[in-house]
Amino acid sequence: MFRSYLGISLLTAFFAAAIVASGCGSGDDSEAALTKAQFIKQGDQICAKFQEEQLKGLREYAKEHPNAGQDDLVVFVGLPPINKAIEGLESLNPPPADEAEVETMITAMEDAVDKAEADPQAIVSGESNPFDKADRLAAEYGFKVCAEAP
Repeated sequence: MFRSYLGISLLTAFFAAAIVASGCGSGDDSEAALTKAQFIKQGDQICAKFQEEQLKGLREYAKEHPNAGQDDLVVFVGLPPINKAIEGLESLNPPPADEAEVETMITAMEDAVDKAEADPQAIVSGESNPFDKADRLAAEYGFKVCAEAP
């Protein structure tokens, strides 16, 4: 039981970091662009929301599927909130001067999700975490919640 909980905790921490790292996008041009501080603050709020959703989902899934493998936790529970976070972050309007940097972060996050779907063990093993680049980019941009490392 402890080992299962530890695995869930590690996956939750990883996905929290991934969600934050994905927290970048180009928003709707009909709205005024945010300042960098506003963008980071709102992005971190989005990430926090989906981290909570992810943690809740991991707990419920593990309870309902006690024999579920880690791959299932990654694919069916961990990644969907990351995709939602990416969508939420893309809905924000970043500062015009930061659009290229934000797009690079989004692309890194989307690439990481694709790699994690194709090889969930990459996350579980921790040897070659597909979210490393996205996490690093988010941290360099200034995100806190979105850039928490697992």
